[in-house]
This record gives sequence, C-alpha cells and structure tokens, in this order.
Amino acid sequence: MQIEIGSNLVESPARFHSKLRGHVASVARVHRPCATAVGCIEADVASPVRTYLRREFGIHSLDPVRFSGPLVSLAGRGDPEVARWARERVRASWLRNGSSLIAVVAHAGCSRSLGTPVEQIEGLSESVERIATWNLGVEAVGLWIDETGAVDWLA
Repeated sequence: MQIEIGSNLVESPARFHSKLRGHVASVARVHRPCATAVGCIEADVASPVRTYLRREFGIHSLDPVRFSGPLVSLAGRGDPEVARWARERVRASWLRNGSSLIAVVAHAGCSRSLGTPVEQIEGLSESVERIATWNLGVEAVGLWIDETGAVDWLA
C-alpha cells in the first residue's frame, strides 16, 4: 500500500489488514484503555499520537517511553544497551499500567532518524517486529506522523 510523505508516494513495507486493525481496536476498548507509546523525545509528536490512539482505539491513558533515536535502537542498529533499557522501560510501563497496546512512533523531520522517510518506515516495521518478540501479550503497532502532524497506521 502507498502512503503520502510530503509530495511523494512511498510503498509501505508493512501494513495490517483492516480486519486486524479492527481487532486490535476492539481488544483495546474491551480490556484496558491504556497504551504505551515508544517514541522520540521531540514533544511535538505527543499530542497527535494521543489524539489518534483515543479516536482509533479508545485509549484514554498514554504512558510515553521517550528517548533519542528509538528506531535506531529498536531496529537493532544502535547501542544494544539502549535497546535493553528501552525494553525494560516498555515492560515496566506495561506492568504498571496494564497497557493493551504498544505503539512505536516515528515522525518526519526527526533529527535522530535512520535517514530517508522510507528508511524510517522500514525501521518502524523492524521495531514493531522486535517488540513483538518480547512476548508481552499485547499488540505492537507502528505509527507514522507526517510533516503536517497527521498520524497513519503503518506497521
């Protein structure tokens, strides 16, 4: 499926089928309306993510796990210690809040990005896959925030 990034159309490497998206939303609404959002320390991404998760998944509480260059670390391209630290923070958030969803967030214009938007989206997909291996028993999803602040479900 293609998404628009700036004035370019880019092929997304991973996109869930809409039935799975509906399933994730229904599980989140029925069980615990809390999510853990793993993302960049840039504050301009928090508000659109919170609004999107509330609208799409009925999430009422958001626990952010924010650090510099999350995709670099979670995609396995950075310091393994930072990736371990992130895992412990996500696990602690999940245990403390009972999160029903873990969202990995990437955004256009990130100063610690993996490179081009296409590379960021690939890193986002890899990060979601890595979090799925942590066996937390909740869905992990990837969210992309474009230059205008619009949020799109990617991985």
